[in-house]
Amino acid sequence: RENSCPELETVAGLGKLFAWLLKNKRYRESSRDLFANLHRIDQIKAVLEYIETNYSSSLSLEDLAKVVGMNPKYFCRVFASLLHQSPMDYVNFYRVEQAAYLLDSTNRSVTAVGTECGFSESSYFTKVFKKHTGMTPSAYQKTINR
Repeated sequence: RENSCPELETVAGLGKLFAWLLKNKRYRESSRDLFANLHRIDQIKAVLEYIETNYSSSLSLEDLAKVVGMNPKYFCRVFASLLHQSPMDYVNFYRVEQAAYLLDSTNRSVTAVGTECGFSESSYFTKVFKKHTGMTPSAYQKTINR
């Protein structure tokens, strides 16, 4: 669970993405279209790396779109077409993953972990964490510390 090699995790994630694209025939046959898709995947990779580096900061759709020089609306469409979730849903997913790791590996309070992972309000942190894990951060922390 430790995030000691984010580059490798990104490459592995892209491998899974390519496998899914091929398995579900979500690619076009022409080499021109394939090149365009590869270019889009490279752009999304840059955004994923940006999220990994900046997840603890306030991130907006505009910030993420700026990383790849796209209009936010178009960026959202491209991102969702490749990852089947919105960019902000992915940001929250990544933040929850990092929060779970911190709750598991440190003695920090739930509020401190939420803040450290980019959630400015503890109630929103609790809501998002529960959506992704099925339990509140406090309950998660209690099950780990048994």
